[in-house]
Amino acid sequence: MEVLVLDNENDIYDSLTQDNKFKTSIVNELDSLIEMLAQNNYDLIIYDANSKIVDVKVIHYLSMAIKNEPYLCIVSKDSHLEQTKSFTCFNDISELYKFIQEFQKGHEFDFNCRTHTVLFNNSEIKLTCIEAKILELFLTNANEVLSKSDIENYVWGEGVMKVKNTLATHLTNLKNKLSPFRENLVNIRGQGYLFKK
Repeated sequence: MEVLVLDNENDIYDSLTQDNKFKTSIVNELDSLIEMLAQNNYDLIIYDANSKIVDVKVIHYLSMAIKNEPYLCIVSKDSHLEQTKSFTCFNDISELYKFIQEFQKGHEFDFNCRTHTVLFNNSEIKLTCIEAKILELFLTNANEVLSKSDIENYVWGEGVMKVKNTLATHLTNLKNKLSPFRENLVNIRGQGYLFKK
């Protein structure tokens, strides 16, 4: 899970980086925020409103402007900021941490390679044998770019003749079945594919 912290102090960031489950970045100015949002697909943005870096409406607008809209959390002592459909407010950091733990559970899935099934939000998703092999390869090489030939050799074996676009079809089917995680599977043009975790 990728988290962006917008704060002029490091307390929230430091706490999150202690947990290796999060890929956490910090930014403390508007120009850097725009650049970070343009270059990355964050799952969660945490803004300490007490830092007064920018107005909450600006952050909401910027997060809406990018294709993969992240969930927005605000930490604020200000009572006029109430929870809305767009973001959730927290009075202190301990409330925020409880929320993040629950949020993360909703952004993870369990994969059983033997039965070719994925469990997500108490729903079981059945994969084909090939989809399961592809997912297994991505999960064991998470955050690493795998070339098309690497994936094909793992799934079908080396020296086996491959039909054009077969891998692309299986990847599309896999993305459709794992639709809440489709943004995790990224095509790196000219290099291959990467599964972000």
